Amino acid sequence: MNTLFMLTCMILIFLFAYFVSDRSFVNPIVLFCLPMIVSVIYGLQYYSGWRFNVSSETMFLVISSFLVFCFAVFLVSVFIRDRGFRRKSDGYNGINTAFLLRDNVYVLLFVLQIFAAIICFLQERKIVLANGYGGGPSEVIGSYNKLMKFSDDDVNLPGFASLIAGLQQGIAYILGYLFSMDRIHGSRKTYKVILFVLTVVLLTVSGSRTNSIGLLFGTLVMYMLLRCRAGKAITLCNIKAKYVLYVPMSVAVLLIVFFESLTLLGRNEESDFFYYIAIYLSAPMKNLDLAITHGIVHSDYWGQLSFKYLYPSFEKFNLVPVGSTYGAFPFLSFNGYFMGNVYTTFYALLVDFGFAGCLLAVAIMAAMSQCTYSVALCSRNSYSIAVILYAFISFQLFMSFFSSNFYQNIFNTGFIKFIIPIVLFKYYVSIKSPQENKLLS
Repeated sequence: MNTLFMLTCMILIFLFAYFVSDRSFVNPIVLFCLPMIVSVIYGLQYYSGWRFNVSSETMFLVISSFLVFCFAVFLVSVFIRDRGFRRKSDGYNGINTAFLLRDNVYVLLFVLQIFAAIICFLQERKIVLANGYGGGPSEVIGSYNKLMKFSDDDVNLPGFASLIAGLQQGIAYILGYLFSMDRIHGSRKTYKVILFVLTVVLLTVSGSRTNSIGLLFGTLVMYMLLRCRAGKAITLCNIKAKYVLYVPMSVAVLLIVFFESLTLLGRNEESDFFYYIAIYLSAPMKNLDLAITHGIVHSDYWGQLSFKYLYPSFEKFNLVPVGSTYGAFPFLSFNGYFMGNVYTTFYALLVDFGFAGCLLAVAIMAAMSQCTYSVALCSRNSYSIAVILYAFISFQLFMSFFSSNFYQNIFNTGFIKFIIPIVLFKYYVSIKSPQENKLLS
């Protein structure tokens, strides 16, 4: 009964928060709450096998987090609104960058992507060969992914290759932004679609599907935000039938590709398709409950799990002892079911900060997301850094049902590398278009 009561409260809190918000499909409330609700609903089909009746502690944590997150979003919204940062109601007032940029700019950005992917691949190949794996393209991508997740050794890309990987991701999001702008304002050249699709594929060189999925998700968010700024917002009141049809079909295709891509990454998966989805979608909540039931063991150092990708840098500067970086979370099995090794965003926060600290971290997460979202909507520049930043942040927020992506992926040196090409491109746009020479937003 705890799970059903928790789910009911989650739905009620979400519906109330959604209808008193701006009712956008990509606002922080939707991106944080809705995926978690879906994960619990999907997990109900394994209610008996998983014994998916969560503990009272888990129930209280999740419900409290929903309340805290939504309340923090409302506070930030009121704060921004009262200070006159409200988006103008006269529609889109910026310059259409998609029309100002020549075709060779798109091609140049894509060529840079290719060179970046080659550099990263060659470095990854050296790493996997040194660890006894094969050197074929599929073997390199899959083996490097395994090493990144399960190896206790430092298998991160070295300095220059690491910088290139961050720049590649930043350029990919720029192309996603331009692609979204083109779709809205009618410049729908076929070659631009091809360039974007190939950009998504090139990001898999990192050995993870997450980067590619993040780009697809972020581009969708940018498309929705830019439509809103152009006075063409998609809401429940005006949504077209084609979107109602296309979205479920797109999700289904994405899930199938996600499942079939195991071969590319060198994995063999014996479970059926629907249970494979359950491992990623619903098992994290059960794993969180198992961890809470067995007792949370707090981390040795502050933020050791939540900021795990910062710890290698801390070690280099002797801020923490060598070996302080936390490795992969343990894999779990329960009642004969394989459950994976992810525990939702709450697990790392609980381990690092305790219950009260976890709720505070959730509130900060909400405030950061809502601030970026509001600035992205208020911006009148045709090329808005805030829109791209929110696209990146939105995916981390969306993945809260899965793992601790938000703090791990934002508070690390890779995020700084990601920002560099986005800011430089803003400078390029301001030179090409004097009217765009405004304060960065």
